[in-house]
Amino acid sequence: MASFSAVAAWASVISSVVSLAISLTMDTKGKQKDSGNNIDRKGSDNPKIVPFGKCVVPAVRVWNNVNNNNSKYLAQSYSLGVGQLKDIKEVFIDGVPCFDGDHLGFDVWYTPNKEVGEEGSTSYHFKEFPNLAMGFRAGKNTEQPWKHLIENGDGEYTDTSRGDRTGSIGMLIERRLPEGKDNDVRIMSDNIRVEALIEGNPVIDFRYDTTLEGITDNTKRTWVNGNSASFRNPSCVVFTYLVDGYYGVGIPVDAIDLDSFIELANYCEQSNLSFDGYVDQNQDFGQILLDMVTSFDGVLFVEDGLIKVRPDRASFPVCHITEDDLVGSFKLSNANDSNYYNVINAEFVNIDSNYSGDKYVLPSNIYEDEQIKIDGFEKSKTFKYPYTCDDSNHTIIKILANKALKQARFQKTIEFDLDNSKQEVQINDVIEVSNDAYKLDRIKFRVNKIATTLDDKTMVSKITATEYSDTVYDETSYEDGITSGKPSTPSVIVPTPANLTFEQQGFGKTGKGVLSWTTRYNRECRTIVECKLSSASAWKRLGEVKADSYDLDGLRSDAYDFRVLTVSYLGSTSEWVVLSNVQVVGANALPPVNNLTASFTGRDCLVNWSYDKSLELEVDTVGDLFSHYEVAVYKGGVYSETVATSNPSLNYTFEDNIKTGVNRNLRFDVKVVSIHNLGSSVVSVIATNSQITQPSGVVVSGKLVQLTVKWDDPAESVSDYSGTEIHISSNGNFTPNSNTLIAISKSPVVQITEDYKTTHYVRVGHYDLFGRDGISYSSPVAFDTLDIDDLLTDSPAWGSVNVNLEQLDKVVAQLDRDVIQIDKDIDKAEADIRTNATKINQLNTTVGSQGALISSNAEAIESTNGNLATYKTQVASEFQGVKTNISTNTSAISTTDKALTAYKTEVTGKFADSESKITTAQNTANTANSALASYKTEVANSFKDSNSKITTAQNTANTANQAVAALDSKLTAELNTAKAGISSNQTAIANTNSALASYKTEVASAFKDANSKITTAQNTANTATSSIASLDTRLSAEIGGVKGSISSTNSVVAGVDGKVNALNQTMIEVNGKTSGLIMGNNGVTSTTDVIADRFRVSSAAGSQAVFEVNSASGEVLMKNALIKNLTATNISAGAITGSHIASNTKVIAGSGTKSATLDGADPTWGLYAGHSDGNHAPFRVSKSGQAFMTNAEISGKITASSGSIGSVQIGSSGSLQTGVFIEGDTIIVKENGAIRVKIGRLH
Repeated sequence: MASFSAVAAWASVISSVVSLAISLTMDTKGKQKDSGNNIDRKGSDNPKIVPFGKCVVPAVRVWNNVNNNNSKYLAQSYSLGVGQLKDIKEVFIDGVPCFDGDHLGFDVWYTPNKEVGEEGSTSYHFKEFPNLAMGFRAGKNTEQPWKHLIENGDGEYTDTSRGDRTGSIGMLIERRLPEGKDNDVRIMSDNIRVEALIEGNPVIDFRYDTTLEGITDNTKRTWVNGNSASFRNPSCVVFTYLVDGYYGVGIPVDAIDLDSFIELANYCEQSNLSFDGYVDQNQDFGQILLDMVTSFDGVLFVEDGLIKVRPDRASFPVCHITEDDLVGSFKLSNANDSNYYNVINAEFVNIDSNYSGDKYVLPSNIYEDEQIKIDGFEKSKTFKYPYTCDDSNHTIIKILANKALKQARFQKTIEFDLDNSKQEVQINDVIEVSNDAYKLDRIKFRVNKIATTLDDKTMVSKITATEYSDTVYDETSYEDGITSGKPSTPSVIVPTPANLTFEQQGFGKTGKGVLSWTTRYNRECRTIVECKLSSASAWKRLGEVKADSYDLDGLRSDAYDFRVLTVSYLGSTSEWVVLSNVQVVGANALPPVNNLTASFTGRDCLVNWSYDKSLELEVDTVGDLFSHYEVAVYKGGVYSETVATSNPSLNYTFEDNIKTGVNRNLRFDVKVVSIHNLGSSVVSVIATNSQITQPSGVVVSGKLVQLTVKWDDPAESVSDYSGTEIHISSNGNFTPNSNTLIAISKSPVVQITEDYKTTHYVRVGHYDLFGRDGISYSSPVAFDTLDIDDLLTDSPAWGSVNVNLEQLDKVVAQLDRDVIQIDKDIDKAEADIRTNATKINQLNTTVGSQGALISSNAEAIESTNGNLATYKTQVASEFQGVKTNISTNTSAISTTDKALTAYKTEVTGKFADSESKITTAQNTANTANSALASYKTEVANSFKDSNSKITTAQNTANTANQAVAALDSKLTAELNTAKAGISSNQTAIANTNSALASYKTEVASAFKDANSKITTAQNTANTATSSIASLDTRLSAEIGGVKGSISSTNSVVAGVDGKVNALNQTMIEVNGKTSGLIMGNNGVTSTTDVIADRFRVSSAAGSQAVFEVNSASGEVLMKNALIKNLTATNISAGAITGSHIASNTKVIAGSGTKSATLDGADPTWGLYAGHSDGNHAPFRVSKSGQAFMTNAEISGKITASSGSIGSVQIGSSGSLQTGVFIEGDTIIVKENGAIRVKIGRLH
């Protein structure tokens, strides 16, 4: 246990903010003579920082120098603080990263080239700092100086300048001379800000180093233990800083409560709390420790003589203190307005902003926050967390900031004297307090101070506690704050000027104008301006300006190039921005052309424009100064050539296009050139020849091994058509590529010999003379190859003719029966219609009686003013119903008439449907009868209802003579109309009866004619039957205008010349189509001719043919063929097998330079390829076995008994005769078999 005085001293350090006298710096006056501290002799003499965790540290320049004898390099050394460092991740110069996050290492010298390197150095491309080289030291107990700095140190930086226990950067900055007056070097001065992202010092992790050897031996300290990143654990960092005697406080370990540090270390690991930052030794220990405890949001205090740590977290009360536990006074204080806040600014380190400082602000919207609305004001407070690093998710800082903001609502404090014999509490404990005077009932407070007097009252402690609430630690209610956002990564690359333009201001003896641009560099800078004639190569410096424009004078009428660049205040520059081919127009400059157009839809591109040569200038007309037009041609945006013409048009032909590399994307820049060689301004037009559109009319058919693909010929409408690609794949969704390309054709049909066993798909695409880019392919067309079984058809069965005749007899008999039935149905329909006419006449009589009754009623009516309107409406409604029914009847009769007419047409057209149509007629007649019966009942009911209403009207009507008279006239007109309708119906019925009678007569006549023809056919058949034995027989029939005949002729003619001709001819003709068989024999020659579209041979009737001829196409189909001799122009086959090809023939694959030939006729060459003539083929083999070829790649063994390979000769025994040879461990030089030189073993 530490002595009381020692503990008091440590407590004084922590609580009284005692400053530290720094004695452990890199000063050369240090205690050790050879400590390597010479490194900062010419730099800062401030105490070194102490990096922990992962953080960005400022690099302090401790030495720099330029060699007196060689001023090419500026040598510098920077301190990164106390080491040994774990790793270095990045270096920033003026905020700009040097290595783009690439992995770095210590004791490695990184150089942009080997000129400044050494053995083991690594070449690295510094994107923004091309004149920089550097290396890193971790700061081990004993370090090594950099040779590069010694060589440029002028004796100041020596072997003793090691920098022991100091992380450092050695740097060489090359001074480069500008090339062409511009300079891309980014480091131009020694006044630069250097920072480094590192992983800091090792720590003592007391959970693993249980003997605490790391206190006295820093090599025992660690960075990582298993899965624990100890070097970032806040508890381990604070403990190490407290006990370290080199850079820390140096407190004895027995003055520290180790258990509290172990508990804190585990809590930090579970809560993902880290310590990431560096300790600034310019501060006193007290402030340093206050900042360090923010990393775990807790307290560090002295209690019972020991230094303890505790985090601020939710806790259970340890005791309940009442008034019985108190000694003396009790004081409660409410929050002071000066201590209250409702907005918090939490300062932390943002990882995603290159570890720069950031603020997390709560609440995120002060205008919507409920607490601020309640308070009626906004008051903020800043909390600093210098050792807390967080990323854009803000996981840690969100918790810390919300805790701090919520704690502002619980700021009551109490002070009281506690009897230690009754209750025992410790700092940071949560207690419950009850006090009747202050109306406290088990209210929670956290103890934050305990004062114990060193007198007779040692049993009494003065306790200070602050209000505690569990809601402060409820993370579910934490809100999201806002930050400043991720800043853009700085860059020292100077941006180029933008929007460079030239505007001519006039032309006197010389031209003048203004060159202007936009400077994009936001710091102090200037712009360099240069120009030259476009035809010249050397640039001329015009000047340097700070403005964004430059006035030019003394320009001649010519084409100029201008360029500008930005120069920063440090001397580094941007790249040049060039404005090319600017035409300065003279006093009599010609105007540009007008109406420039281009048409490029075929092989050639036609460019047209207009130009008025009669326009007047200052002293001349345009025509006086005109010389010619110049047309600059650009292909794909790249200049190709310039064409001069005197006509206002240019036909840029395909032949012109192809001379400089054919291209479908053209641009034409047209200007007018005067006789003084002055050009007008340029007018441009773009012409593009689009690829041919998608093919149409694609048809695919496959038979056996022959596939035929056809399409509409594009050559008829596309002048620049070049060819068509044919692609085939088994995948219906395939994209055409080199693997699916089967053929290329220029004709609209192609035949492909290939046996496709399964379903395949064809896509074709046209391309033009300008290339095969952007081809628009057709949609996939599926096909299946037909085999011989698919193509051969079946022969007809025997007896099919007799079956047909029998069927015809049955049809005729059925027609006879149908005609008889039709007669009956027509008679019945006629009777029904007559009955309907009688009923209509009876209805007419009834309607007349009703009219008379209405007239009689009208005379009896005297006065019906009150009910006249109602009566009129009712009667009108009733008669409207009568009219409607009559109209319905008329429509029904009309419908019947139309149905019968349609029925007549259908019966005439097709007797087979007669029964169905008669049924339809019967149904229609039945419907008419039913409608009439229904109508009769409906009219009777209507008039019965009318009589009832008329009786009522008679009883109530007294005075309405005038109105009744008018009504009588109206009713009379209505009845006349009804009578007219009835009369019309009678006429319609009469017409129907007449039509039916006529139709009956016509049908009877038609059937009579049909019976007559059938009788004729029967007689003809009987005649044919009785004439079969004759020499010339004939059978014919006709039905429905279709004629058919079968004739047979047999003749034998014996002539007076002694010759006999025999002929047998059978012919079948139907509707003008003929088939038959002709056999002839004259004793010398016999012939058999088959006349038919298809001729089949099969083993049985009704079976598949084995041989078939299509006379229309000339196609012959057969399953198998044995042919002794075959002569064919073209043979397409899936496979041809055989053991012999005639020796005097050729087998040729391909044509011309792409052919390969097996030649049995050539006396010299049996095999050759690459030419149709064996004497000129690049590859050929003679019939004696000699092979000739221009190139050969051979893998494997070559055996030769003579000859030469290049200059190496082969002897008759197979040995090499001339050349240099290695045999085992001997080198031999031979000439014509004789050894000239031998090196190695001679025996």
